[in-house]
Amino acid sequence: MTGVQTCALPIYAAARCRLAEGTDTRPEILYFLAEDGAPEVRRAIAGNPRTPPQADARLVRDSDQPVREILAAKIARLLPALAAEQRDDLRDRVVGMLETLARDQASRVRQTVAEALKDVTTAPPALVRTLAQDVDIAVAEPVDRKSTRLNSSHVAL
Repeated sequence: MTGVQTCALPIYAAARCRLAEGTDTRPEILYFLAEDGAPEVRRAIAGNPRTPPQADARLVRDSDQPVREILAAKIARLLPALAAEQRDDLRDRVVGMLETLARDQASRVRQTVAEALKDVTTAPPALVRTLAQDVDIAVAEPVDRKSTRLNSSHVAL
């Protein structure tokens, strides 16, 4: 479960939310639910580790900021397991989604990416630089201070 509060939802939305949270829900159902009208359902999809990458790609530009925050945290957790030499296609998709989220209009989404990647040694340097150069100190500070992927020549002061 992702911790989504379903009790305040109308009965049909609550049922879709439980389906979206399910670890045994079929990937094509999760993909379909990624466009659900209820943001609570899309939040559950964003947090579900079984959601297929194609559905995650749809949620990267979701209109609901919490959906993008939940998605950013989930996707960033995938990166360390994807070695650069292995699973190139999946890694490229994950990095592409993180790059989009690192440029999100909402600073909380960018901050979620920065916090999740601050200690990830396999994070692409260009992505870490983007976060470290963010105008919002809450985004820049975690990666600028803790990232092993930067040195003083990377960050423009």
